[in-house]
Amino acid sequence: MEEDLVLFNTALGLKVESYDGGCESERLGIENALKGKVHCSDTGMNMNLCLKISEPALLTHVVVRGPRDCTAPIKTALFWASKTKIPFKSFSKKFNGYNQDKLKRLPKDTQNPPLVCLTTDEQFKECAIELEEPVEAQHFLFKFTSSWGEKNVDVGGIALAGYRLSNNLEGANNTDSVKGKEKVGMEPLKLLAEKERIEVFAWRPEHKLYDIGEHMFHDEALSALIKRGGLFLMCSGQRGKGEGIAKGEKVAEFLREAFANGEMRNHVPLGLCILGRGGLKYVSKNFPGFLDFLGFPIDRSDTQLYFVEAGPKRKFRAAQLPETVEEVVAFGRDSAESRGEPFVKSQEPPPNDRDPMHKDLLTVTGRTFDRIVLDPSLDVFLFAWAPCKPVTVMEPVITALAPLLRDCETVRICKIDRIQNEIEKERVPEQQPIVIRLFPATSPGGSEGADEEKGGGKEGKGKESTRKRKDKGCGVLYKGDGSLPSLLKFVHDNMETPQFDLSAKKKEATGVMKRQAAITKLTQITLLCKRKMEAFEVSLPPALEELKGLVDQMEKLLEDTNDISMEPEEIETLVQLTVEKATAANLDQLARKAVNKRVMEVNAEGQLGQFCDIAKAQGKVLVCQFFAVWAMPCLMFMPEYGRMSEEFQKQAVFCKVNVDTQKELLEKHKVDKPPAFLIFKNGEEVGRLEESIERDALVGLIAKHFGSETLTS
Repeated sequence: MEEDLVLFNTALGLKVESYDGGCESERLGIENALKGKVHCSDTGMNMNLCLKISEPALLTHVVVRGPRDCTAPIKTALFWASKTKIPFKSFSKKFNGYNQDKLKRLPKDTQNPPLVCLTTDEQFKECAIELEEPVEAQHFLFKFTSSWGEKNVDVGGIALAGYRLSNNLEGANNTDSVKGKEKVGMEPLKLLAEKERIEVFAWRPEHKLYDIGEHMFHDEALSALIKRGGLFLMCSGQRGKGEGIAKGEKVAEFLREAFANGEMRNHVPLGLCILGRGGLKYVSKNFPGFLDFLGFPIDRSDTQLYFVEAGPKRKFRAAQLPETVEEVVAFGRDSAESRGEPFVKSQEPPPNDRDPMHKDLLTVTGRTFDRIVLDPSLDVFLFAWAPCKPVTVMEPVITALAPLLRDCETVRICKIDRIQNEIEKERVPEQQPIVIRLFPATSPGGSEGADEEKGGGKEGKGKESTRKRKDKGCGVLYKGDGSLPSLLKFVHDNMETPQFDLSAKKKEATGVMKRQAAITKLTQITLLCKRKMEAFEVSLPPALEELKGLVDQMEKLLEDTNDISMEPEEIETLVQLTVEKATAANLDQLARKAVNKRVMEVNAEGQLGQFCDIAKAQGKVLVCQFFAVWAMPCLMFMPEYGRMSEEFQKQAVFCKVNVDTQKELLEKHKVDKPPAFLIFKNGEEVGRLEESIERDALVGLIAKHFGSETLTS
């Protein structure tokens, strides 16, 4: 019968008998190498590794490779194979430091010569050989004599393969039949390793589609896509659920077929496919640089197909998902030839780039970044932010800075939402949710000699044409305490255009900070009172009529904060009066009673399980809102959520989770950010709504999983 090649690592229980190389830490032991994982030895060379299999076999293949991204991947290893245990201590030392050249000069009568010398290549740090003749053995010895580093040896994988000695029911020895066979090459071993999920070989970017999902991770493919470019399919929904995932899986099949047929070999180097929330979470956690490079679309629940150009410069997005293999090929070919408009993740720019609430502040988007921030004639202050609690503290300071510098014609105070807009990593390298940079002018005045014509500028700056043409790069990073005087000094010290009077501006800033603090309080109390009063959708209790008049007055003032003529003390008095009236009218208790009497708060994972049990016992679904007190969309939706708990009490149990106090629940249920609504049925999550607070969408989701086309009160 035909003999089958087997991988000794798995089929014959290849294990370590002894090893004198030590390890850098317990998690980097030599056993890792037999599983295709990283081993880092102690300092030194010429380590001896003895291995053994469960029964004698015919050895045909030997593979050794170094790990990627390590300082000292293995370069040279000597190898012995024997039927009996190898007494390496008696002869090993005389082969210290040996390589292929030294072995060639060995006398023919040398005792215990190595069977082979394995030398890894410089690019992939790998050596895989098929022996000229099979060798019957049960014991093996590797001697690591050198590495591509200096101090130690790092091994990323060791594999042995061959044939069992008895491969039939009668137990007959098949040595002669195996020795008579022709060499089979490395392909059968690659298939075996792939089947056993052991990284025997160094990873090479092949021309095919790589899946990243719940249990399939390819860091190498992520790296290769950035370096070489290719097609990328993303759909972050829940596997097996939802129309978006179904579309994604359909397109993935088209991609696989296109790569398998080789139709894009001359246009697209490789493909990458993320289907499912697990794959996206893995990439976000372990390879954040990839997300920065790609620039995900604003709606992560949607399915998108991209072509990524080699290097982090351009990408193209399919206007519509392909419906045939031919359309996939056409998109890949057209993108590779740069046909069409490159895709940049971006919000719609506001009119004249002005922030709607603060006219002195510019709002930058992905599409307007170069035009505004990289304008060579301007000093541009950039506040790059992502939704988080510290932003609510920092944003008022930034909005106060803008009017302070409105008389500086060549200074622009800007902000950009880095989640909704793509920013080149070369411009803002940091990953923090708040980053402040100043991009100084490189051509003050806009042309050579402009400084001389205006009679302004710093001495010695902006005079050489090479200086004026210089790219702004990543500007200057702010590292201060976040106060308004500190920001003023930062702009003053780093700007290239004519400077302002720092002392005068700091004095002005004192009044501005008092005014800004008063307006911030005014805004917070207005929104808080307004939200609580929205709970009374039918009629407002008489006790709250006077309070409503004050809230209406404050809301009108906030329509344009620049037009508020009141002094900070007067604003503070109005705020204090409103708080006293709200307290006297017992607004908080009345609103809580009106809104949330059916919305239970979750304080622990066990409690969420209890609520699931309650819903199950009553034949209902459980609706769980993940909210944050600092997220305005959450606060604005709370009254509606409370009303829904009353309206749909026959179909659902409603609860809520504070993400700031229940971080474990946030991580366990893989919620990216609030607001998010999770639907549970019979104790299991069956659906979710993320980054959306539309009542109709939530009602539809509840109806779907309750088992009804529509919900009735």
